[in-house]
Amino acid sequence: MALAMFSMHVSSRFFWVAMAAVSCSGSLSAYKEPKTGPGDLDPVDPTTPVDPASDPTEPDPTDPTDPGPNCDRKADCDDPRCETVCDFDGDGEITEALGGRDCDDRDDRIHPGAIDDCDGDDNDCDGVVDGDGDNDGFDVCDDCDDDDRTVNPDRADPCDGSDSDCDLEDCSPYEEDFEQLGLGAVWIQSGDANWGPRADWAYRGSQSMQSGVIGANESTVVAITFDLSSDGSVSFYTKGDTEAGYDEYRFKIDGVLTDVRSGEWPWTKVEYPLTAGQHELRWSYTKDSTRNTGADRAAVDNLVVENGRPL
Repeated sequence: MALAMFSMHVSSRFFWVAMAAVSCSGSLSAYKEPKTGPGDLDPVDPTTPVDPASDPTEPDPTDPTDPGPNCDRKADCDDPRCETVCDFDGDGEITEALGGRDCDDRDDRIHPGAIDDCDGDDNDCDGVVDGDGDNDGFDVCDDCDDDDRTVNPDRADPCDGSDSDCDLEDCSPYEEDFEQLGLGAVWIQSGDANWGPRADWAYRGSQSMQSGVIGANESTVVAITFDLSSDGSVSFYTKGDTEAGYDEYRFKIDGVLTDVRSGEWPWTKVEYPLTAGQHELRWSYTKDSTRNTGADRAAVDNLVVENGRPL
């Protein structure tokens, strides 16, 4: 009985010593698979090396060992870690300091391709402050559309739905003061003599458009056609000195008589509404078969047509 008890005591002591040795050595474990790392063989497939990226127990070897780009060359700007160094303002252009095109990497309103505002800055990085973006002779401070050469203060505004001459209106009124040597090709003459600019009678300036010199039973007629982009009007001043009751000045719109005068009248302004579309304006002076009285002529000055252009 004493021998049996001794044997059990020795066996138990040996078991706990063995367990302690296993625990300290770590060479065996009943709770997890043996740890593997780069270069080790996959315990499932001993012929295949372990992929470091597939082993969550090991850090990515590129993170702690890669020092990262210096971000001091344009070539480094492909690395997202250089984003704030290469394009600090986030406007999509690399700073000039690294060989890029952004002349001010602190302001996202300034970069190549930006619209050059009249603000004292070189917004588009072309080397010119408040420059002429469309090269039409007007800088951005005077040009209402510095990307379009057909728009600037020197352009004629053709009543086409846009502000071509930068006056904040669709089109400028057509104005004729008859101060030139003759009438342009848009004016159509007929009858026995031509109307034209002449001195000595003028509402403003030194000339007006006056009827041609005609004799008994003759007439002198001039006409012009306008195309109106929207409803507008025609206005002008007229003056005459004729044989009262016999020699007549007449004005027609689209063939409809709107004004007839005879005798003597001072400079008088007349104005008529016009609808959108084309309209013919016609002036005439006609004599009867008898005597002449006074200056024997009629005149027109300061013609203005709103929203229209001559055809």
